[in-house]
Formats: sequence, C-alpha cells, structure tokens
Amino acid sequence: MSTIRNLFETTRSLDRRIEKVISFDNTANDQLKREITEYVVTDSIETSFERLLNCFDQGMGGSTQEIGIWVSGFYGSGKSSFTKYLGFALDPTRTVDGKPFLDWLENQLVSRPLRAQLRALAKRYPSTVIMIDLASAQIAGATMAEISSVLYWTVMQWAGYPKDRKVVCGTEPISAHDRALERYVHRLPPRFGAPSYSAASAAANSDRPRMLRRARRDLVTGSQPLG
Repeated sequence: MSTIRNLFETTRSLDRRIEKVISFDNTANDQLKREITEYVVTDSIETSFERLLNCFDQGMGGSTQEIGIWVSGFYGSGKSSFTKYLGFALDPTRTVDGKPFLDWLENQLVSRPLRAQLRALAKRYPSTVIMIDLASAQIAGATMAEISSVLYWTVMQWAGYPKDRKVVCGTEPISAHDRALERYVHRLPPRFGAPSYSAASAAANSDRPRMLRRARRDLVTGSQPLG
C-alpha cells in the first residue's frame, strides 16, 4: 500500500529544515551545504544558466565592451538562489566542506554540456564575486543611495579602503598603488593622529586627503618634510 512518504526521497527526513528565503548574507558552511543540496535545477533553470554563462563568456572574453544581466521573476521564482549559487560557483575562494562550491553546483545540474561549460568558464575567468543585497545595504549618511553609490562603497569596503567620503577613498588607492602611503603617514604632524595606518582609519578626517597629496608630492620632488 502506497503512502505519502513514498512520494518523497527516503534518504532525507521530512522534518528537515528547508530555507524559505535565500539570502546572500547566509554563507556559513552548514547553511550553504543545506541550500545547495536542496537545490532542484529544472529545465528552465538550466536554460537560464546557459544563457547567462554565454553572456558572461562574451563579456569576459572581450567580444563586447560591457555586459549587464537583469534577472527577473515573480516572488519565490528562484532569482536569489539562481544568482547566489552561480556567483559562488564562479568564485574560486568559495568552498563547502573543503570542496569548491563549483563542485556542489555541478552535482545539481542535469545537463553534462552545461556542467562542462560552467567548469570551463570558471577556470578560464577566475573571478572576484561581490554579492550585494540592495534592499538591505545601508550607506552611512544616506537613506536612499543610488545603486552606483552602493556598488562603489561595497567594492571599496571589500578592498579594505575607508568609505568616509569619495574624495578620501580616491586618494587612498592611488597611494596604495605606488606604496608611498606607509612612508609618508609617519610624517604627518601630531594633530593628524598617531603615525599608523589602517584601512579603516587612515582617512578619518577631511584634511588628510590634502596632506596625503602634499606628502606624496614631497616624496617625489624631495621637498622638505611636513610640519
């Protein structure tokens, strides 16, 4: 006699936890493992994966100057899981139980050509993946920031630079690039704080960009020390 239980996979408990809403912020190992092993890839999802990977290949391969992809769908249609798992699969640093997340997503794909395409592109274009939830991202001093500002601040934060003001942040990457920052931070007058540098505090006030630019110029021209 058939029972309702026979309709479900017998190796998994019926009362196991299943995430109803997928969040980019949930990145704990056990959490990701539960999510990806529960992920069911339908024919429609595989088609969408293939279309996105083709666009990704065009953008990264240089056949087009820029590429942007809009993933749309009704609430609960799988937009978050689709973008999260694909993004994590393209990130060579993302692992679950010590295995690349790419392997976990591959296991859920049915199409062998799609699995091969995903692995080939992940190997060809090792990427830095930054996930942003625009609905919950909060920018200091702004309640309704433009998307470009959210992207800018998030990338700067990921790179380890302060996000006090754009003019400050614009100075720091230049300084870090020519590796002069550590040399001239020690030359700042006492009123600018202790002679130490950290990504979170090096540009703590609005006067420092001016001082950093002047110090950088002095290092190049050999002018007198600051003070």
